Amino acid sequence: EELYGKKTVTVYESEDEYERMGKAIEEHRGKLADFLYTVRYLRKDRTVFPGETNVFYLRDEQGEVNGFIGLIRDITGRVETEDRLRRSEAHFRRLMANLPGMAYRCRNDRSWTMEFVSKGAYELTGYSDEELVENRYIAYGDLVIPEDQEPVWEYVQEALSRGERFQVRYRIRTRGGEEKWVWEQGVGLSGRNEEHIGATHEEEP
Repeated sequence: EELYGKKTVTVYESEDEYERMGKAIEEHRGKLADFLYTVRYLRKDRTVFPGETNVFYLRDEQGEVNGFIGLIRDITGRVETEDRLRRSEAHFRRLMANLPGMAYRCRNDRSWTMEFVSKGAYELTGYSDEELVENRYIAYGDLVIPEDQEPVWEYVQEALSRGERFQVRYRIRTRGGEEKWVWEQGVGLSGRNEEHIGATHEEEP
């Protein structure tokens, strides 16, 4: 009730945020679907919070937009959680990058699709981290010698299913065609065994 009669801009952090929201509403006006948009709002005590606004258009009998309803949801908790996750991810990457050999985080699929690979990948495989991440140039699983692919897969799956760390020795074929023995240690990241992290080093045959 305290907002009755006041200008809408009152609830926004600034006129810039108010105008940004207005521009978004106009851009979506001709579309049939409602939409979500996030801007910064002001609480009664003048503190700022990120608000996710769900905009529902009102239409006349001809289907023309003649107004809208906006529902604002405070998403401070979600934004703070996402920020903590980003900081944690940055710390993880710094930590992994400083490990010897090739540190990695990958999906638990037969390609061993890399989500993160340290710079040590180049010395070990001849491929850069950028080439291996998301199989952009080649999948890490394709580097494993064909005879070793199934035994490695089965061994890792058995360890992950028990919630245990795994240590496995196998051969890879480098970019230059060299066959290398490597030793790898890793552990699952989730109860569903969808990802795991580890480190791989070259080892003497």
